Amino acid sequence: MPVLAALSSACWPILGLLLSKVQFTIIELSYLKNDETRHERNAWFLAFLLCCFVIGSIVGSEKLIFGFSGENLTANVRKLLFRGILFKQVSWFDDEQKAPGVLTTMLSEEVSTLNGMTTETLSTVMEAILGLIIGVLLACYFSWPIALMTLASFPIMIIGVIGMSKL
Repeated sequence: MPVLAALSSACWPILGLLLSKVQFTIIELSYLKNDETRHERNAWFLAFLLCCFVIGSIVGSEKLIFGFSGENLTANVRKLLFRGILFKQVSWFDDEQKAPGVLTTMLSEEVSTLNGMTTETLSTVMEAILGLIIGVLLACYFSWPIALMTLASFPIMIIGVIGMSKL
């Protein structure tokens, strides 16, 4: 799972790089009307299309695997909780907070929130952090002022990711 999250986060900066190459090639094509530029444009379009296909495959696989692991986690926690409830003494159920309705609500709702808190949050945080790191490395390679601007926006992006994960 972490490998797919790393690949997914690496794809987005690469997609941005390819998109900028395609846009600059289109702009160059509008000024220069030669066949070499058209071949370059077609090559960048093909690379962009291939990158979109790879991103779709990786992100889809990642979400599928995280979904399966989250559902397995929820099922296992429900089994353990239910097994624990079954082996309680009868006097344990006399408490108002341990009524059958409260316990079934806990089994159905509260355990399923565990799924969203663990797998989806983990995936989002890993993608964001690795995407920022890869984006900064690409920015450092191509332009150091852009890298400094990206580093300056790190705290804002991390606060946004943490806020979105809590929602």
